[in-house]
Amino acid sequence: LWAGLASAVSILIQGTTEEVLFRGYLLQLLHLRIRKTWLLFAVNSILFGLLHMGSGFDALMATTIFGVFFCLIVQREQNLGFASGLHFINNFYVIFLLRGFSGRGPEENSYWEFDWVALGSLVTMGACAFAYLMLRDRVLKGKSTDLVSPTVSGETDLAGITS
Repeated sequence: LWAGLASAVSILIQGTTEEVLFRGYLLQLLHLRIRKTWLLFAVNSILFGLLHMGSGFDALMATTIFGVFFCLIVQREQNLGFASGLHFINNFYVIFLLRGFSGRGPEENSYWEFDWVALGSLVTMGACAFAYLMLRDRVLKGKSTDLVSPTVSGETDLAGITS
């Protein structure tokens, strides 16, 4: 029991740390040089994906897609809380449920072999995104839900992001 609880806390710390570094610090640092939102999100997400490349090509692709999704959430919410929570849910799901049931770690897969864990993780995040988009405005009536307004050139202001 204690080992499981310690593992869950470790996963929470790890996911939150990645969000602070990538969507908190690095996103704003890159924004000083990259003014186009789509390019800013792409560069940030590719760097995030490269961090996970050691787990295989499918993990690289999945985490790059997650990176874009997390950038969109941080842009919309102007804080890291929701993205950090989803990051924790995803990591918990992959480590405890999917990898635990398969009994295989990433080191046992060929780099180019398709790993169903990544697909399951994408489906999970897709379901979370769908639920978020469908329920958010209904639950948070009265709270402004406007996206950060991009300028005419496609730039956006990320200065208000807080952790």
